[in-house]
Amino acid sequence: EEGFVEVRVKDTGVGIDERRLSRLFHLPRSESSQGTAGERGTSLGLRVCADFVAKLGGRISVSSEVGVGSCFTFTLPLSHQTLSCGRDVFVIR
Repeated sequence: EEGFVEVRVKDTGVGIDERRLSRLFHLPRSESSQGTAGERGTSLGLRVCADFVAKLGGRISVSSEVGVGSCFTFTLPLSHQTLSCGRDVFVIR
């Protein structure tokens, strides 16, 4: 997309089933899943990333196949932006 940078992050983890995938960025905090090494996760990090990307004017998406892995893609505008988070200020150029 013109004027945006696109970043893709792929993994070879357990993958995400379609039911969970359709609501991945909006899961209740009480719901968790098991990762590749048996760890439990609630997708809180993904929700934080989605919020951050949205505040910068970008988009985030995911595709996944159970047993194969996932691909997370996000875009960010190339224009100069400033984002304030509490006391911290981030300048994106």
